[in-house]
Amino acid sequence: MIWKICYILSIAVILPAVIIYIHRYRIKKVKLSSALKPLFAGFSIGLFVLLLPIQLDAFGTGFADVVKAVLASVNRTLRGFVLTDINFMKDTQSIDKSLYPLYSTTLMILCFVCPFISLSYILTFFSKLKAGLRFAFVRFRHLCVFSCLNEGSLALAQDLSRKHPSWRMVFCGVSDPVKGPNEHLINSAERIRAICFTKDILSVNLTVHSKKKLLLIFAISDDEQKNTNDALGLLSKFRDRDGVGLYLFSTLTESSLMLSGADCGKVRVRRIDMPRSLIYRMLYDQGNLLFENAEQLPDGTRRISAVIVGLGACGMQMLKALTWYCQMNGYTLVINGFDRRHNARRQLEAMCPDILDPVYNETDIEGEANYTIHIHDGVEIQSGEFNRLLGEADRPTFAFVALGDDSVNIDESVRLRILFERRRIQPEIFTVIRNSDKKQLLDHAKNYKGQEYHIHTIGDDASAYSEQEILSSEIEEEALRLHKEWGDEENFWRYEYNYQSSLVRAIHSRAVAAQYPSDRELTDSEKLSRAVTEHKRWNAYMRTQGYTYSGSTQKSSRNDLGKLHNDLVPFSELEEAEKQKDFSLG
Repeated sequence: MIWKICYILSIAVILPAVIIYIHRYRIKKVKLSSALKPLFAGFSIGLFVLLLPIQLDAFGTGFADVVKAVLASVNRTLRGFVLTDINFMKDTQSIDKSLYPLYSTTLMILCFVCPFISLSYILTFFSKLKAGLRFAFVRFRHLCVFSCLNEGSLALAQDLSRKHPSWRMVFCGVSDPVKGPNEHLINSAERIRAICFTKDILSVNLTVHSKKKLLLIFAISDDEQKNTNDALGLLSKFRDRDGVGLYLFSTLTESSLMLSGADCGKVRVRRIDMPRSLIYRMLYDQGNLLFENAEQLPDGTRRISAVIVGLGACGMQMLKALTWYCQMNGYTLVINGFDRRHNARRQLEAMCPDILDPVYNETDIEGEANYTIHIHDGVEIQSGEFNRLLGEADRPTFAFVALGDDSVNIDESVRLRILFERRRIQPEIFTVIRNSDKKQLLDHAKNYKGQEYHIHTIGDDASAYSEQEILSSEIEEEALRLHKEWGDEENFWRYEYNYQSSLVRAIHSRAVAAQYPSDRELTDSEKLSRAVTEHKRWNAYMRTQGYTYSGSTQKSSRNDLGKLHNDLVPFSELEEAEKQKDFSLG
């Protein structure tokens, strides 16, 4: 009877341990050392319980004999986690012959698996020791430290390592130093001689790094809340130290507030809003296509008709960016945004109260931002309703697909090209593709007749996570130059309002210069036109940031905490001083 009881108890302990291990390691992706703990505990107890009847059979059932049997079972359990003789049942007599095969097989399997659990612990220990020793030898090198190892951080580390061979890369919070689910990432990190810590970035002692060397820290995990908390903890450690750069990857509002409110000291802190960065880079490099492909209208103006499929993070950023970017003299803008969620319109109205207000949307007010935005929410993209609504849209001249998955984006981009071809139109199609290999294939995709799909891609890891984009952006350099015309550099980096408004101005100024190149002195009418365009652009931008009119043109009515601004009026209603500012900026 005791054999059956011990067998059932053993299985009752082992199975949950295996399930917990799989859930923690394979699904939740926790560190191997943490995931092994329940497995080690479960297998230890299970092995002990299985061994107990064997030892009782050998020693007897008296009190002293039971104590000996328990101690012997503990000893045998410990020996089961190393390579040792596992033929424990050869002299067992009391076990039921029908149970013997199952019992002995289970015991043999446990004694076979347990040494591998021990080996995993040993490898984990030596991996940690190796990382610590390597880190001790790079304290006098320029160091780039990443809060986690993922596709984005690896791409950035590879680019930095390639351009700066003497720099060293450090990844923290690596969930599995003994390969496993992150094996391809770890192998790639090893190829650039990166140091991988299982510790959290706040637990790694970065303060031992030489103060004479550059220390760049990237809070770059997929958990934006954690990135913000990591950044706060790192600031408290390094705010009085020179040569430290902190890059916080987050789209959260609280991250922006942290940058403006925290005591950053000597640390150069920058928040990276990746969806916004992707859209801004696309407009800076290829935004001219929007104007080149605009449709000529009978009244002499040209219409930019944009279709945005997917109003998630990237799609919403594109919608807001087009609203201010396309404010150009002689052009009108129509945007049709599609999303399967039923609250996409309400979400936009909550973020930007005035952007869809009939007072500004679908109206033509002299000196005011001009655009028409239609939000089609609750629409399944692959449906007849979507096809119908797309067919009813003004002749599209630009399309953007951002549905959150590379394969889905590719499928929908190709389907859009088919639908457009049926209407005998060829608008430019852009889509978000993170995988660099897929990007290369899609950029040159053709059908069986050799006809190109002409689908442009943005957002691949190799391009988005690069030194050029993250550390030394050309757009930032131009934005800083424009900001210095009226402010100092410290306030440019410190306050999100200054940083973003300057960035937007740099992007739009480049578009204006491309549309209206001139190597001569502008006439007064041209200067006025530029000033009006600049104010229209500014009005549209401010509304996409959630600002509304304060109700008065008096400066005293402005309230930035409430996002109320006195200058959100047509150009003609501005105070003269504000008009002159637009003249200087335009």
